This record gives sequence, C-alpha cells and structure tokens, in this order.
Amino acid sequence: MTTTGIGAAGPAVRTSERGLSSLKSEDFFRILTTELQQQDPFEPSNTSDMIGQVAQIREIELSGQMSSTLDQLGKSQRTAGLADWIGKFVAARTVGLDGAPALTSGVVTSVRVADDGAAVLELDTGAAVTAASVSLVTTPENAQAANSQATGGATDASDPAKSGAARAMQAAAPAKRTWLQNLADALSR
Repeated sequence: MTTTGIGAAGPAVRTSERGLSSLKSEDFFRILTTELQQQDPFEPSNTSDMIGQVAQIREIELSGQMSSTLDQLGKSQRTAGLADWIGKFVAARTVGLDGAPALTSGVVTSVRVADDGAAVLELDTGAAVTAASVSLVTTPENAQAANSQATGGATDASDPAKSGAARAMQAAAPAKRTWLQNLADALSR
C-alpha cells in the first residue's frame, strides 16, 4: 500500500550565526515545539533526552570557548612577562644564512607576537629573534663589562656610536662562542 503526504513539507528552518553561546529560552521552546509537532504520535520521543542532548551540545561549545580564552590569556601573560626584557641585552641562538648556527645579540627594543603565536623580540641592531631562542638575558652594562673582561679591556673608544652593548656586539662578532662562554663565566662570578 502506498501512502502520500498531504499538506506542505513543513516550515523552513531558519539558520542563525549566533552560535550556541547565545541560545535563549525562547529558542529552546521553539525547538521543543517543533519537535513535538514533527514527532510520530504512535512513537513519542522522550523530551528529557532532547533536553540532555541540547545541554551537552551547549556544554561542548562553552568548553571550546573557555579553552580558546585560556590560550589567549596565556599568550598575553607570556608577552607581558617579556616586556621586562625591553632595554635588556639578549643573546639568541639562531641559524645563519649559510645554515650554520649563529649567535644574534642586541638590546631589546620591543616585543611582538607573530602570527603563529610566538613571542618575537626586536633588537636595536634591526634583528628579530624568538623568545624561545634566547640563551642569555642581562643588562647592557653587564654585557659590556663581560666583553671587556673577555677581550682584555680592548674596545673601540674612537667611535661614540659603538657604546655599551653595541661595542660588546662588535667585539663579539669574530669569536661569538668564546665571547658567550666568557660572558657566562663573568656573570657566574
């Protein structure tokens, strides 16, 4: 026996871009009313099951939002902590253009967050290094003093532009690893 439906197929479903976080009681009652209208009278569904499912879906949505908010909070706290490095001399292990390990150093002038979420330190030399690659943080004065000890006090005093950390970086360029080891030794005394 074949049966055919009478009447329209049912009301069109309106979609919303608000998300479950803005689900209101009127939305819930609309869903409940629609379900009651569409259910088979000979096989009624359990309303408490539907309420439980809606609650679970809402809980999952809120859990995702909370996770995202906590991630953003963590990034903000890490960046705020790195703001203390502004004005500090840092040395970072990087990879040179030739692919060989290199040491990039300078005084931190600003901190920013890259698109991938990594904290990036802008240096007075124009270089940028990730906070994760930093192996040394000190004051420019300590860097200069350690450099003077490492080079036997020889600095280029004839150029006023080469003062403080700039002199330390210039003197460190020929022997970066030795300078870093000497700097670490001088700071540990």
